[in-house]
Amino acid sequence: MSRNRHLKIKIINLADEARTIRHEENKLHSFDKKLKDGGKQKRHYPERVVLADHRRGVVRDAARCNLLAYAFLRGMPYERAESPNTTKEIDWARVKRIVKTFGGDPDAVQDWWVGRKEAA
Repeated sequence: MSRNRHLKIKIINLADEARTIRHEENKLHSFDKKLKDGGKQKRHYPERVVLADHRRGVVRDAARCNLLAYAFLRGMPYERAESPNTTKEIDWARVKRIVKTFGGDPDAVQDWWVGRKEAA
């Protein structure tokens, strides 16, 4: 039995996490505007860089893998799930683990990707 609804909730939570991190980044940026010198002097905030790297790296990669697993479990063709212009490597082992966790056949993921057959 597939647990698509649980995976969808996980995807929504990852999107919310990215929004929350971006909001915290912007709070650090808006601090410059409140300074007496008008914020014209550029300041470096290491926390902002760490937050941005986490959002762009860990959270984005997790969201992508979960979305691909969700598309597979719903029977959506891979070509519809991702743009053909995508060049970043996909962590297929992670996608397979997610598919297995949520009730799908992880062995069929590779065939789905190459387009040999539709997902179940």
